[in-house]
Amino acid sequence: MNHKEAILYVEDIVRKNEPFCEWQINNIHRLVLKAIDDEYAGVYIDQKVIIAGAKYEPLEPMLIKEEMERLIDWYNNESQTLHLIQRAALVLLIKYIQQTKMMIV
Repeated sequence: MNHKEAILYVEDIVRKNEPFCEWQINNIHRLVLKAIDDEYAGVYIDQKVIIAGAKYEPLEPMLIKEEMERLIDWYNNESQTLHLIQRAALVLLIKYIQQTKMMIV
């Protein structure tokens, strides 16, 4: 429903060559969830989430901001020597590893 607006926002970020930051991620989240879940659109969850039937457990709410900051720092610094497609793939891989690690624990 709101994906078109979010995609246009991302295209604008790229066109302006803006550095990747937490504020942008939260804005994209807000645009996608607008009028769907206004309470949590653009903000981190503030309570434990349990997904029925899943082995995956999302991060504890108090860890989300710290992990997001670590990801953005890595992306803006260490990953800059990589090709854009490699960076995108590694962001997805980091997310997968985080989920897998949570399932093992």
